[in-house]
Amino acid sequence: MHRLLEQQLQKHFGASATFPDQWRKFIDDIDAVYQESVGTATTHSGSLVAVDTERRVQETAEALRLTEQRLRTIVENLPLVLFTMDMDGNYTLSEGEGLRAMGMEPGELVGKNALEFYKDNETLVNEFRRALQGESFTGISQIDDFTMECTFTPLKNEQDEMVGVIGLANNVTERFKAEQDIQIAYEQSLENVKAASEISQQIANAKDIVELYQNAVDAIHEKLDLYNTQIFRFNPANDSLVLVAGYGEEGARLLTAGYKIEMGESVVGRAAKDRQSVLLENVNQDPEWVANPYFPDTYSEIAAPIVIGDELLGVINAHCSTGVSVTSDTQIILDVLAGQLAVAMESIRLRTEMEERLRELNRLQQMTAQEGWREFQQGRRGRDTGYLYDPAQDSPTNLANEASDGNGYVEVGTGSPKDSIIKKLQVRGEVIGGLGVREEQDKPLDEEEQALLDSVTLQVAEALERARLFEQSQRSAAELAVLNEMGNSFTEDLDEASIIENTHLYASRLIKSPGFMIALYNREENQISFPLVVQSDGRVWPDHPDSKHYQPRPANTGIVGHIIQNRQPILIDDKAEERLRGLGIEYTHHGGDTQSWLGVPMALGERVLGVIVVQSEDTPNLFNEHDLELLSAIASQSAIAIDNARLLQLEQARAEQERLVRTITDKVRRGGDRQTILKIALEELGKVLGADESIVQLGTREQLLSNNATQSAPQPRAPRDSTASLNPEDLLS
Repeated sequence: MHRLLEQQLQKHFGASATFPDQWRKFIDDIDAVYQESVGTATTHSGSLVAVDTERRVQETAEALRLTEQRLRTIVENLPLVLFTMDMDGNYTLSEGEGLRAMGMEPGELVGKNALEFYKDNETLVNEFRRALQGESFTGISQIDDFTMECTFTPLKNEQDEMVGVIGLANNVTERFKAEQDIQIAYEQSLENVKAASEISQQIANAKDIVELYQNAVDAIHEKLDLYNTQIFRFNPANDSLVLVAGYGEEGARLLTAGYKIEMGESVVGRAAKDRQSVLLENVNQDPEWVANPYFPDTYSEIAAPIVIGDELLGVINAHCSTGVSVTSDTQIILDVLAGQLAVAMESIRLRTEMEERLRELNRLQQMTAQEGWREFQQGRRGRDTGYLYDPAQDSPTNLANEASDGNGYVEVGTGSPKDSIIKKLQVRGEVIGGLGVREEQDKPLDEEEQALLDSVTLQVAEALERARLFEQSQRSAAELAVLNEMGNSFTEDLDEASIIENTHLYASRLIKSPGFMIALYNREENQISFPLVVQSDGRVWPDHPDSKHYQPRPANTGIVGHIIQNRQPILIDDKAEERLRGLGIEYTHHGGDTQSWLGVPMALGERVLGVIVVQSEDTPNLFNEHDLELLSAIASQSAIAIDNARLLQLEQARAEQERLVRTITDKVRRGGDRQTILKIALEELGKVLGADESIVQLGTREQLLSNNATQSAPQPRAPRDSTASLNPEDLLS
């Protein structure tokens, strides 16, 4: 019997060495009792010749009774249920302290049929039937509020015939509950991971920052089954947290009201200030918690900061309603989602900046292409505008001399416009021309031919753009070479008149203009002079009839004065005089009406040295922004060169003055007496200053001031070349 029980325990716990201490002691005690009973029986058997049969039987019965009593004592005190049943399912043994835990007494089940007793417990009845069929197994059964782990083993006689079942039941209710809790926690963790993954997907799918905020709020609220969810954005300007997204109608009302929280206030402000999440499992237990009237049923609250690096971006805020507490799992999820939201916000910001820069770049490219083609077409005015190809002709017809409709289009051929297909030649969205074919009335273009026309149109536009860019790069290189040559020339040229002449020569190489003028500004006298003027009929020299119109004038008059006063260039591409008068600028011109006019200041920082002007009386739209840039570069270099020349002239004059002072000082020091010294001083000053008369006076400060004030006494004078001696006393009389 006890060996069978040991086998049951081995099935339940594994090897004998892994038995719990109480079970190990139980088996050891049973084995000791068994060995004692066997020893007693053996002793009696060995002494049969010495004692009578009745005595031997009595002793053996007593030993067996003691053994049974000890076994029963051990079994009844174990927290298990040990039972046996016959082949009909009737209990023949039911012992163990585990019975009392289930509300039954040991032995209470003996004589009862297990199948009938537990007829309402289908799982347990099925296990009994499996055991009665000779199956050895361990199963879990729910008996009322108890979870029992039962091990069933067939009970056999000496002939190895099954005569019943022996079972060992262990109350595993607490263990099973713990396992269930672990399983529930595991499943909840899986749900949380799934929810976090779905929320992350919603965050990742957002196209802009507003959609990101609302997607995050809706997903967090719905996937985590919260009472309220909000996102606040940090505003560093006033150190506050502004609501940018809320769930439902309450969130919309708060958003409309411009709801915000100061840094450090409430759960949201504390999370932002400390840069770590704040969890209140029961808000009523926090004396610092401030209720929100929009969410009166709040029971628990959590706030997780949205941080990237050291920069605070915002806060996620969530509420649970009465009786529901935010768990630490929710806190972990919100911390993770806050990190993902921070990355998403930064990514959207960077993407938005990049898209804006790309749009700006595209706009600049389009503007560049537009300006480039406008300059290109202006530069080719009067040259090729298009070609017409006719299979009947040997070569294409140049349409340069054909009359246009005023918009740059030329009507060619005699067919109906309905028969023509025109494809736009476009470069970066800018239409630069058209490529057209005229269909035969009985043979229109099919889809394949249309696709071919589209492809050719695209390639022609790209080829034209490449050709324009190549021509532009060559022109830019040539212009840069001229500017460099001019800069080198001005470095060596220190004569103002020569610089002015060379400015005209270099400007003529860069800008084709029949009219050119340089006006210089005298700041001390507030006047404008015109050292160089070129008209369509040639240079305006002093003997030119129009030279009288280019005499010095006040600097606050005319368009040149306007440029000097405002230090800004003026470009007028058509009807210059009319447009200038419309701007309220006085314009005086002699000759025909000016069509194109461009003037730029010769500026050095805040100082304006003059103005360079190019103009045309005959051609409108002759100048463009590129010409303005070129003329500005010319004016800048010319201004620097003129300023350097003037500085050199001043330095030379100052050096000459210092030399003369040293010469006079040296001669004066050689004089032996006062009369000689005064004579030398008068003579040298007269020579240096070119004066007809020189005067010297000696005396105290008061005497000299008195003499100058009254002017009554005659002042001695010496002729410029006089060598006569002067009496100092006479000078003071």
